[in-house]
Amino acid sequence: QKLLEKIGLAVKVARVARNFSQRELAEKIERSQNLIWNLENGRTDPGIVLLLKIGKVLKVPLSYFTEEIEVCMSILVKEN
Repeated sequence: QKLLEKIGLAVKVARVARNFSQRELAEKIERSQNLIWNLENGRTDPGIVLLLKIGKVLKVPLSYFTEEIEVCMSILVKEN
């Protein structure tokens, strides 16, 4: 799995776990919904600054975005 796809999937899993729509997440980080869609589909390189913003809103550490999806899901389950 490519890194951007892995990051995108991690963003989507965390977003859904937090019950945010793409639009709501976009508003909280002051970006467009289209950017969130592109990010979640591995079409946009978010960069560190954007991942930090997303992580803060979704309450996950930066390292979360590069973990395997199984680890991502276990992190979210432990918090709930």
